[in-house]
Amino acid sequence: LNKPFILLNQRITRARSADELLRLLDDEADNMNDVNMSTALHRLGKQFAPYFDDPKRREPRGGLRKVLDLCELGIARGELQPRSLANVAWGLAKAGIIATRLFAAVAREFPYRAFESGPQDLANLAWAFARADVDAPDAFAAIAAASIAIIPKFTDQHLSSTAWAFATSEFVDADEFYDSLAAACARRASFF
Repeated sequence: LNKPFILLNQRITRARSADELLRLLDDEADNMNDVNMSTALHRLGKQFAPYFDDPKRREPRGGLRKVLDLCELGIARGELQPRSLANVAWGLAKAGIIATRLFAAVAREFPYRAFESGPQDLANLAWAFARADVDAPDAFAAIAAASIAIIPKFTDQHLSSTAWAFATSEFVDADEFYDSLAAACARRASFF
């Protein structure tokens, strides 16, 4: 691991406000790797989503715009791992940040990476696409196909997020997936 990237990730996770994190993106966007970018975008969604309740803040500017552009470039080069793809999409969707091109890039790339993904990646990406109303039938098909074999490893949260995402997206071309999802949910009916 590269120490500058680790130190930068520590600075990202220590940011105490959206303004502080956005200033960090302004200053450090050119020095980030895929983990730094996905951590920053995930943190914006997880910790600072209310900042983006103001519609004027949803249009990316400055370092945030640069990070989105660098993510797109990294995706085109095949440099973002499945966890990074899921974290990027989840953070943007949670915060409501306008990132149409980046969502499209993730939707194009993910079908090639779905079988490298774990339950959390699959659930988070399905949730992000549904929340952001991304038209991604190939990505949903890939999520469905990759989920079938590992659905026993899904937590209750993964199951509920994935079920909500597929219901919201109205993706219907996945009978075997829906059967697996229904069976897994039935085994844990007390959670629901």
